[in-house]
Amino acid sequence: MYIDYLTTAALARELEPKLAGARVQEILQPDRLSIAFELYTGARIYLTLSADARREGLLLNNAKVRRGEGAATQLTLAARSRLAGARLLHVEQPPFERILTFSFKGAQPLQIVAELTGRMANIILLDDTDTVLASSRRVTQDMTRARVVLPGVAYEPPPPQHKAPIDSLGAAALAQALADAPTRPAWRALLRSV
Repeated sequence: MYIDYLTTAALARELEPKLAGARVQEILQPDRLSIAFELYTGARIYLTLSADARREGLLLNNAKVRRGEGAATQLTLAARSRLAGARLLHVEQPPFERILTFSFKGAQPLQIVAELTGRMANIILLDDTDTVLASSRRVTQDMTRARVVLPGVAYEPPPPQHKAPIDSLGAAALAQALADAPTRPAWRALLRSV
């Protein structure tokens, strides 16, 4: 499923009032690219974040999440050691990005960043100085020039898309986007520039 920034904004708006103040009871690993949190908000609720391109995104559910097979990943181990018993304070979305940030307060402030960016999706655990502690996918310099996602490295968000924010568009900007690609269907020209 493709998740755009409008869907991400809707998710943040829906999750914030439901999850703010929730206590982390348990951290599970449904599969190697996913992490699930058993949260207590007066009742148990399960939040699953996935970086798997086939199941990218998140799921909020009342049904208990099953533990997957295999050894725990570094992300799961780091989250278990640092987030068990912590409180989920906020769920936020940077403007116009396909990223959700879950802020926790435990022994120290921590964040889980869910980058819902298609085949490059990632789930990253950050400390209070925005240093990567662990991630579902390690991204090395050999893999991309854009940024590195490795433990001990300062977190950099994915490069911004060079498109016009939808809230700043007017009739002239839309007309220009269509004029710049006269042979393309209108929907494709708009998707490419907005």
